[in-house]
Amino acid sequence: TWPGNVRELANAIERAMATCPTDHLDEDCFDFLLARRAREADWTVPTDVSLAELEKQVIPAVLERTGGNVKAAAEVLGIDRSTLYDKLKRYGIPRRSRKGAG
Repeated sequence: TWPGNVRELANAIERAMATCPTDHLDEDCFDFLLARRAREADWTVPTDVSLAELEKQVIPAVLERTGGNVKAAAEVLGIDRSTLYDKLKRYGIPRRSRKGAG
């Protein structure tokens, strides 16, 4: 079974192909998935935080990870790019990371 969508499966296979030291794929080539699942299992939803507050924390983190690429961030978040632009405006989140600026 695969818990994600087809694009996520394709990305996992591509990553395994790029990082696997052998000329064929085996279980060891997909060890990075076990680490991801362990991180996901450890995360619990805070009971005293609103969805808006979670979005205010998650959106900048995803933008940082995608180098400020809104299209890529929207794909990671599973939302339409226009929806992400709306949330950026609503929460006053800058598109680009300030890291290294100035």
